[in-house]
Amino acid sequence: MARQITESRVVAGGLSWARLLKRIYPYVLLAPTIITLLLVLVWPMLSSLRLSFYAYNILRPDLGERFVGLENYARLLQSDQFWTSVKVTLLFTAVAIVVEFVLGLVFALLLNRADLVAMRFIRTIILIPFFATPVAVALAWKFMLHTEFGMLNYFIGLLHVPPQVWLGVDLALPSVIAVEVWQNTSFVILILLAGLQSLPVEPYESAILDGANSWQLFTKITLPMLRPVILVALVFRTMFTLRVFDVIWVLTGGGPANSTRTLSIAIYLTGFRTFDLGRGAALSWVLLLITMVISLVYWRYLSGEVDV
Repeated sequence: MARQITESRVVAGGLSWARLLKRIYPYVLLAPTIITLLLVLVWPMLSSLRLSFYAYNILRPDLGERFVGLENYARLLQSDQFWTSVKVTLLFTAVAIVVEFVLGLVFALLLNRADLVAMRFIRTIILIPFFATPVAVALAWKFMLHTEFGMLNYFIGLLHVPPQVWLGVDLALPSVIAVEVWQNTSFVILILLAGLQSLPVEPYESAILDGANSWQLFTKITLPMLRPVILVALVFRTMFTLRVFDVIWVLTGGGPANSTRTLSIAIYLTGFRTFDLGRGAALSWVLLLITMVISLVYWRYLSGEVDV
């Protein structure tokens, strides 16, 4: 009798150990990735957050780090240059996202109707700007937008239009937005096209039998069912557009007269030109906060159950 109890405990213990190993095995496999993410993402973010509460200038190491609390954030809120950067960033992002989404949706709808061979060819062409290096794209566009030697002024000159200063105070921001739209609309097209091709056909068949026209099919079926895909496209493009640096820096350097000075440009100039690392860290957290707020707004209005 005692032997049977001992054997049953061994069996039970063996099963519990097997269950335990089975449960922790996935975490063991994920551990290297989690540790890497903690070191690469979480630790720098926490260090940046800590630095935003300190006054530290790398050119004055003799002063060391001095805890100033919320002073860096207070100085930002009192700075006209900061509010200019916020305004430029929001305007740049809003216009770029709206244009990219409208163009992306139109082209995705057109490509969804194209035959398979044509769609493969057009999809390849569309991908070229998206996979091009942003710095190379900016350099190419900077040459084309040159006042004296640019191709754009040459072509509008054929129409007897006087040459424009595309990167001047008045047109710098629209020009930068145009370059951003040109390069990244293809991302929106591909995301929305994938969403369109995954939609079920049954709701369309039922609606057509009920006498729905093309506009009703689009507004009552396509858009509601496409809402999760639209959410993904908008969130990703907003995140990337808010932090765009390389294209703007190569084209204008944030000028002229701060007309293209976004928060990303301001962070670089503050942290790596004036070496005010504390204030630069505070700027980066303000940009992160803006990104999170906009993403939450998207989630609030675009998530939820789809009712068609």
